[in-house]
Amino acid sequence: METNNNDTQNKQSVLITGGCGGVASASAALFLKRGAQVLLTDINEERLKKTVEKLSSLPGELRSWSVLGDKGAAVYCASKGGVNLVTKALAIEG
Repeated sequence: METNNNDTQNKQSVLITGGCGGVASASAALFLKRGAQVLLTDINEERLKKTVEKLSSLPGELRSWSVLGDKGAAVYCASKGGVNLVTKALAIEG
C-alpha cells in the first residue's frame, strides 16, 4: 500500500519546544499543512503570540503554551491524551 506523504501527520499530535525560532516555526508550518495537531511552546510569550499569528491561517490545529523547559510541556501533553511526535528546537543564546 502506497502512503501519501502529505497525509502522514493527519490528526497526529506534535509537540514543538523552542517554537519561536526559524526551524521550529517552519516545522510547525509543515506539520499544520499536513493536518497535524501542533502544540508550540516557548519561554518568550510575546514572540510565541507573533509566531501563532503567522501560522494561524494554516490548516491543522495549532495551540500554544508559554513554558520553561520540556517537563511542563510533556505534563500538559500527557494530560491531554499524549503526543505522537516531539521536536526540540531550543536555541542557544550567548
